[in-house]
Amino acid sequence: MIPEVSVVMSAFNAEETIGAALDSLYRQTFRNIEVIVLDDGSTDNTRNIVKNYPDPRIQLITSSENIGLAGRLNQGIAEARGQFIARMDADDVCDPDRIAVQIAFLKSNPDISFCGSWARSTRDGSIIRFPLTHREITTTLFINCAFCHPSVMWRHTPMLQNLMQYDTTFSYAQDYDLWVRAVEFCEMANISRPLMTYDDSVYDPTSAKGARQRELAWGVQCRQVNRLGNWDETELKRHRAAIQFGWELNRDVIERNVVWLDKLGDVNRRKRLYFEPEFSATLGMHVLFNLMIATQAGINCLDLYKRTALCHYRPMTGRDRLKKIFFSVGLRLGIKSVGGTT
Repeated sequence: MIPEVSVVMSAFNAEETIGAALDSLYRQTFRNIEVIVLDDGSTDNTRNIVKNYPDPRIQLITSSENIGLAGRLNQGIAEARGQFIARMDADDVCDPDRIAVQIAFLKSNPDISFCGSWARSTRDGSIIRFPLTHREITTTLFINCAFCHPSVMWRHTPMLQNLMQYDTTFSYAQDYDLWVRAVEFCEMANISRPLMTYDDSVYDPTSAKGARQRELAWGVQCRQVNRLGNWDETELKRHRAAIQFGWELNRDVIERNVVWLDKLGDVNRRKRLYFEPEFSATLGMHVLFNLMIATQAGINCLDLYKRTALCHYRPMTGRDRLKKIFFSVGLRLGIKSVGGTT
């Protein structure tokens, strides 16, 4: 039987985690799948674990060379026989109905080609949320990746027709780059429930991986902002500072970031290159998030937001004001962080 879904997984020295990842695929309630595991030159017991796993649907492709995630995923997708491609990493665990839920969603929404989901963090069990609709995803991609990479499933044919592959020059953020290119011709969505437990340690700002991830993501972000204008080096430097999560805690710097993002909202509302009002609302939410962090650190600067046009597209809500109070109380009590992701 030809599999309906091809799960593509690259693995490098994953002996400690790949067994649990394969177990989660074995327990899937949707059975008509193939699992393509690409061993990227592992030097541990990874390939033996996969080779001896008792599931005939697994196809192991081995290599003595380590070429990186993007190259291996392209290789696996080229081998795939399914009409749907599902991503999966060797250190993540799927819920038993992950594939069934995504297949049902895509079949019920034939206009949508890409479908991701929310995820649980392996670090603390918190829910990592992503935007749901195509318009929200498109505008979120301007600032950040809008999918949990290993949660994504897509229709194989549109990607083949548009010659879409991962860019092998990206050691990290290869998914972000691909989504930004693919969103031009594919409708995308996320399902509003976690369908997997996800190792999000790459986003740790203190890690070397996190730093490299941000560096490569900047190339994708720069490409997008250049659609809105011909910016000089100083303006691009300002943009890079403004789209980060966690601004420099200096009121003058914060004010320049707010003014810059307010300007970009105005430019897009005139040029309409990105969906409105979603684009302005996304920028507004990003500004508010960073102003809340600054408030928590003792820099009361929420007044800056009220001067922007963005505040009309993403107004401050009662919940935002409550967070401001929590942050202020937390400061007075000496609490470093109040609340958290749920």
